Amino acid sequence: MHTLQTQEWHQSVCNTHHILRGQWWALIPCSCVLNL
Repeated sequence: MHTLQTQEWHQSVCNTHHILRGQWWALIPCSCVLNL
């Protein structure tokens, strides 16, 4: 399910990962967002 909403959600998670580190979304690499 690679919809635009999903891509924006991953980007939001990626940005949040830089803001709040150590959370569960920290397991999601930002490179995955760029490779969608």
